Amino acid sequence: MAPLTRTLALMAMSVATVAIDVKWMDMAPNAFDDQYLGCGPAMTAALPALNLSEFKENLVFAEAWREAVEDWKDQGSHVRSLLSLDQAIALRAYTMEGMRLYNQFNVAVREAGSSSSEYRDNFHFKSLHFLLTQALQKLRRPKQCYDVFRGVNNTQFKANKNDKVRFGQFVSSSMDIKVAWEFGHGTIFKVNTCHGVDIQGFTSFPEEEEVLIPPFETFKVTDVRKIGNTMVIELQSTGNISNYNSEWLKGHCGHHAHECHQDLQRNEDTKVTKASVATVATTATLATVTIVAIVATVDTLAPRTTLGIGSTMVTTAIVATVTHEATVATVVTMVTETTEATVATVVPQSPWSPQPLQPPQSL
Repeated sequence: MAPLTRTLALMAMSVATVAIDVKWMDMAPNAFDDQYLGCGPAMTAALPALNLSEFKENLVFAEAWREAVEDWKDQGSHVRSLLSLDQAIALRAYTMEGMRLYNQFNVAVREAGSSSSEYRDNFHFKSLHFLLTQALQKLRRPKQCYDVFRGVNNTQFKANKNDKVRFGQFVSSSMDIKVAWEFGHGTIFKVNTCHGVDIQGFTSFPEEEEVLIPPFETFKVTDVRKIGNTMVIELQSTGNISNYNSEWLKGHCGHHAHECHQDLQRNEDTKVTKASVATVATTATLATVTIVAIVATVDTLAPRTTLGIGSTMVTTAIVATVTHEATVATVVTMVTETTEATVATVVPQSPWSPQPLQPPQSL
């Protein structure tokens, strides 16, 4: 008897029979799987306003974030230099015991990719999804793969050998099969993951040896069997696939990561000096309006103004200086007849944010 089979057989002896759900694994076509390729700095600049909106819409998220901020301050971490403060707190909030956040978040992630409008209008975890994705990308070591286990309670997943599948959500797993068993044994997954990341240094429970797997990683089903009442599914990493890229910034970055990267590189090359005005130029084509902004840093919110640029009238221009996550960004939000875009000029700062994002005191 193979070691895994023998271990699971011994564990299963003490398990009572309970009613379980049956679910087939697939490529999770409705999952929101954005990797934000090439548009990380622009998305980071949009976070403060986005977070404030989501804290108001989602009280569970706001409360979990508050708790994670305090918990992180109390404990801290020797790995803090690897991530921005907000990325570290996002991992903390996601993994905190007693919070309903991870469950509500993943339920939403599994359906938010069903359409662009579903993501934009009904998915109130945009900032958390971005921060978790960025955190895993930063912590990931090239060519580093893990063999991990995941236990699911009261659900038996089914799959056919050689199927290509995704989890379609952020998936917690452990390098210790006994930990996975404690979380559930309706299904035990043995997973070879090459995009999952060891996050022990960012959780309240490092003894669980947690590896967090992103929703966009793809797997081949290499084995399916049943041991007692437990379904065992073995998965081998085959890469990753995303149906979305930088969806929130679609008006500026589009779906093409390389175009976005080029725009951001031009912004990074722009020198920012202290001033009180913004110079904005617009270029229109038959199908699109491209907005390129050279924005000077200001100390306070500028008043609402009306700017005429060529034949295009910009009816609202709000300039704000935002200090956030390894950048100081001056952001201009503009609304025209056809286009709404947020453009940021980014100045590199310390990789460690001095203050985390905070929900308002009253929601």
